[in-house]
Amino acid sequence: MKKIYLIVVMMIGISVALNAQVFVQENFEDLSMPPDGWSLDGYANQWGISASIYAGGSAPEGRFTHITSTSTSRLISPEVNLTGYSSV
Repeated sequence: MKKIYLIVVMMIGISVALNAQVFVQENFEDLSMPPDGWSLDGYANQWGISASIYAGGSAPEGRFTHITSTSTSRLISPEVNLTGYSSV
């Protein structure tokens, strides 16, 4: 029974991966924070660029340095035109 569940989950995962589209992508190659067209909201000094690959991609990455706070900070992408898409 567990094998059937595993196979079903794998098939769903493969289906999703094959139909995936990328709407927003930033590679941080220009080493500026925020990248061109992006903006920061709250705690701008905590954002930076890192040579790490902890997020699963390739270096460089955007990085937020943790601080003890109950406030919010955001890295905001440029506007994305999703006209014509019923779901994303």
